[in-house]
Amino acid sequence: MRRAGIDRFICWDLDETTGSFRDYQKMGLTRGMEPLIEGLARLGMRQVITTAAWGEHAEFVLTHAGLRGFYEGIFDVHQICDKDYNKYYMKVAERFGISPEDAPDRILVVGNMARDAPADLDLTFLHHPEGSTYDASVYMKIIARLLRLSDSWAEAHTLLEEQNSHHLPVCGFEGGQQYVDDIWVGVGRSLRNVRPEKPSDRIISIYSVPDSYRSGMDLIKIKEGAEPCFIQPALSLST
Repeated sequence: MRRAGIDRFICWDLDETTGSFRDYQKMGLTRGMEPLIEGLARLGMRQVITTAAWGEHAEFVLTHAGLRGFYEGIFDVHQICDKDYNKYYMKVAERFGISPEDAPDRILVVGNMARDAPADLDLTFLHHPEGSTYDASVYMKIIARLLRLSDSWAEAHTLLEEQNSHHLPVCGFEGGQQYVDDIWVGVGRSLRNVRPEKPSDRIISIYSVPDSYRSGMDLIKIKEGAEPCFIQPALSLST
């Protein structure tokens, strides 16, 4: 179904999705992320960062990467995370005047860890466990397929799931597998429930990517004299 005039949003995880930013001497964007973000903006996608790190850290790395201007907001650990760093996206929806009922159609979440998945709203979650080690064109191929299917992220997920060619008998997941171009993905429902009252996650999980997509990062140079805003010390895993 086509919904004219309805803005859609993408919530990007920061570390190990948008890039690798833990070592300020070796920071880098996922290869190809800058043209991807710029291209999505030209298509009318509204984009934000949703991170379990401090907002100052995100501001620092995105500014030095030259990407800050493409994101309409940064939602950090203090705004969207619980004590276990599960992420809640209602703050994003509220910021942009999106109701809980409309959010599944309008908001897509992209991240590399299970706890990046929405712990509250029934949103579609694009899960790439090794996101920053592969070229960003992997993300683009999946997102482009969703955009071709529907102007609603939720409906696009449903339509993509109907194209599954193999049942996926995995504990904690209901769905199937298929190729999106040459990328092997699982499309269905994750049974991970942070909150019992929340529906299971709409998930698109990237399982297998050809080695030809494996890539180094686009390194970022910190301007001389810039003071880094360190990542929250308590975090030892991806954000």
